[in-house]
Amino acid sequence: MTKNKWNILCIADAFLGNNFVTYSFNLFMDEVKTSKEQVSDFVEAAAHDLHAPLRKLSILIDRVFTKHAEQFPADAKEYVTRINTCIGRNEIVN
Repeated sequence: MTKNKWNILCIADAFLGNNFVTYSFNLFMDEVKTSKEQVSDFVEAAAHDLHAPLRKLSILIDRVFTKHAEQFPADAKEYVTRINTCIGRNEIVN
């Protein structure tokens, strides 16, 4: 809450009593709760949108690796394994 709004609430409290401040505080907390829910919904949607491309990458990497495994040098196999591990971790976290 900004300093000016707080000053207005204090002045209103002096004239109107504690109920006004309590009411204003409750309104403010409702706004905070609504904002928090909106942010949470956004984060959930964003995380969901990232899952599909990661799953597709994992499938494509597995296909290439399975089909052409003998053509990959050892260090390339290591990188593919690391990529799949990272993708798997991301799916577990989300």
